Amino acid sequence: YFIVYIGGIGEALEQLENDIDSACNTLSTYIKKSSVKNAYNSEISYTLATYTAFANLFEDATVAINTAQANASVANLNKVKTIYTDIQAAYSALKSVSSLGTTEKTDETNLINAKRALRNIINGTTKIGDKKVSEYVASSGDYTIASYKTFETALKNANDALRSTTITENRLTNLRLALEDSIKGLLTKSEDTERTAALQALDAAIKSGDAKAANASSYTPESYKNLTFVLKAAKNIKADS
Repeated sequence: YFIVYIGGIGEALEQLENDIDSACNTLSTYIKKSSVKNAYNSEISYTLATYTAFANLFEDATVAINTAQANASVANLNKVKTIYTDIQAAYSALKSVSSLGTTEKTDETNLINAKRALRNIINGTTKIGDKKVSEYVASSGDYTIASYKTFETALKNANDALRSTTITENRLTNLRLALEDSIKGLLTKSEDTERTAALQALDAAIKSGDAKAANASSYTPESYKNLTFVLKAAKNIKADS
């Protein structure tokens, strides 16, 4: 009885693996078609909404194939089949920018360019500072936890936006600026040590200045005015740090 049972399981697993191989080959063949690959490489030709829906599936296809081949399961098989069905529909739904009216075409082109500007930063085509985004990620341990967390969040939001079919030009621009600012704000641990020491020195100077300012009668009007001016500037620097 147990031998028959085990044998049945083996046959079922073998059939599942065969089904996965068949589904993966079908999907792989489809995304390798020249017309499909050309569409994926022609983002500027299609409206952002229709292209993004198609491109997301195109990129998910490879991941789904690799996952299914590495881990045979009904869920992974169904994922491959679903993507195959959906990507065909998304490919058929691609809408050419050239088919739009003048105003719509301008708006769509601006939207696509805003998305491209953001993606160029993420993929390293455009560097911020002297490194690519991938290099900042690879050297995450060099930065303070707080500054890297800000960068990490900005990068996640930017990546999520690239997969959105409803993103706006303003939102893309704001996310790009936020990502750029987060990179510029990355603080190395050695810089943080120097910064902390400088702030401590500044704080000590402010306390000393406050103590002197408490005795206004000990100074000439002009020197006291200079003292309070410098104190105010120092406190503003501390507040902004």
